[in-house]
Amino acid sequence: MGKKSKTSGTSKPGKFKLTKKNIDPSLFPEPLPPLANEIGSLRLLDKPQTPGSLRKNVGDDGYDDGGVGDLKLAIDLDDHVLRRKRGESNFVMAVQTDSLPRMREGQFKEVYRRDQKVQLAQILFSEDSSADSDVTQNPTKTSEVYSEQAIEEMDEESKKQQLDSLRSAKFALRLSIVLKEPACICLSLAEISKRYLSCYGKEGAENALRCAMKGIEIATSEYYDVDEMAIEAQDKPMIKNHEKEPTYPGLLNKGLLQYMPLRVST
Repeated sequence: MGKKSKTSGTSKPGKFKLTKKNIDPSLFPEPLPPLANEIGSLRLLDKPQTPGSLRKNVGDDGYDDGGVGDLKLAIDLDDHVLRRKRGESNFVMAVQTDSLPRMREGQFKEVYRRDQKVQLAQILFSEDSSADSDVTQNPTKTSEVYSEQAIEEMDEESKKQQLDSLRSAKFALRLSIVLKEPACICLSLAEISKRYLSCYGKEGAENALRCAMKGIEIATSEYYDVDEMAIEAQDKPMIKNHEKEPTYPGLLNKGLLQYMPLRVST
């Protein structure tokens, strides 16, 4: 008896070998805009982002978008950086085989990369974290950066809200690290820093400053130590003195800058 064909009808869908030759052209996304055109919130809107908005720019014929454009660039919602870096064919192959970095456990196990980024933005910037809320269309999150009131002085409900908010930001950091998005890691560290102050006031200042400095390190370096950043996602960070191993490209990485909008890197 001859050997069974490897492409027999009993083969599992995930075992099909996708190659550049058998990619359906209809799977290719819209053409990428030139890097120079990706200016985020610098592009004014013809009408307000939300009804009743007063974000009219003084001296200009247009409205501010409230940070929507910058947020989309920062989280790279449609993976423009990866598309430029990998090339269209390789990127589409990676999408079809689900091999792009994403969280593959817990509540996000069945959530694809783009939707994980939307959830990440909701965690960090939306007051409404429900599934129907799309913060990439209308970011509404506002937070108190500092409070004189320590968490011990809060009522139980307020205390729970503040601690949950801090834990959410730490989860956002873990997700950002898995997605391998340095700008998202910066945003997460900034939010953790703010929420330490909101939770603990002066008592949280040391932790807040440490997180802020790590975010600045990613934003101003060619490479950073991802393990140093991951420490801040722990409930009680164990700070240890050890030799850093900066191997992950930061926002000033020369190889990354050629694919990334200037608005993000600066």
